[in-house]
Amino acid sequence: PRDISRALFTRDKFQPATILNVLAAAWIQFQVHDWFVHEKGTADNTHNVPLADDDSWFERPMRVPKTPVDPPKVANSNRPPAYVNRNSHWWDGSNVYGSTQVEQDILRVRSGGKVKVQDDGRLFHDETTGTEITGSRDNLWVGLSLLHSLFAREHNAICDMFMREHPDWDDQRLFDQARLVNAALMAKIHTVEWTPAILPHPLLVLALNANWGGVLPGL
Repeated sequence: PRDISRALFTRDKFQPATILNVLAAAWIQFQVHDWFVHEKGTADNTHNVPLADDDSWFERPMRVPKTPVDPPKVANSNRPPAYVNRNSHWWDGSNVYGSTQVEQDILRVRSGGKVKVQDDGRLFHDETTGTEITGSRDNLWVGLSLLHSLFAREHNAICDMFMREHPDWDDQRLFDQARLVNAALMAKIHTVEWTPAILPHPLLVLALNANWGGVLPGL
């Protein structure tokens, strides 16, 4: 893998991606954080990758922590390795809302179904860790920060819409319904906008739109 990485991904000069921009990279990282987060490995159990003599990597061999295997529940099982997922299931907005009740409680306002956003549109910061208060805090950078803030604000805008139409809904109902709409919005963007932008083949574009809207939309 290291040889392939060096051969295919080393840049001797800038190579522009003419069909997309850096937001495409931020978006897929934002989505992956909603899909799976395996348990983190440790430095005492690693894949040891041999390196070429001219490789500039800082250590030899390259050590990559192994993802911990979830032990079988049945003795003498011959099933293939399985791995624990630390976040909740696919496309439920856990990147924005968290995967546990504790995480969710920290970011909720507990009024109008809303989540915590500062008056300037930015997320609040955890004074202990220095990271933004949001569902997933791994690998944060400006691209992820932008998307986390954007969809927190979108959640609150959806709450405002629901409050106008359903003034009898309580805080929990507003939160749950807004989360459902927001998660569906993220799934739709990824299916019919992001993926066709990355892989703009006519057949793939047709398939992804059919995936979302059906083969014969409107019928």
